[in-house]
Amino acid sequence: MLPRISYTNEGIAYTVNDGKEIYIEMNQHLCKYPELYLAVLEHELEHVERGNTKIDFWIDLKMLLNLPLQWKLFLFTRKYPGARSSHKIFFKEGDSVAVNWFSLILFSFQVLLLLCLIFLLLILLGVLRIELLIQFLSQIY
Repeated sequence: MLPRISYTNEGIAYTVNDGKEIYIEMNQHLCKYPELYLAVLEHELEHVERGNTKIDFWIDLKMLLNLPLQWKLFLFTRKYPGARSSHKIFFKEGDSVAVNWFSLILFSFQVLLLLCLIFLLLILLGVLRIELLIQFLSQIY
């Protein structure tokens, strides 16, 4: 049986389990883009099918690696800024605050990548010597 679909102006889509039922919230503007709507709905139905498991992370990662779809979602969030709230790390779910673990991990990787790029740039510019960096890191570990 398919879950109930609720429409909102916030986020792109999210599978909600409020303890009483499992339903899907989808951005109402997705209806204007049938191909995008179906791709997002299929993704959310995978979450419903699996339940709330660690597999959710891999379902999200698989979607993230679908670059043509990500480009369409990027354009969608540019047109409908309320859709960007899907990327919030902390959000309200019922009476409590929930964590979007996928966004938290993705954000952490982005910060790590940025730090690596900064260090690389400083090394290439000669501001930071690799020997000093290695010596510093060896003292930490």
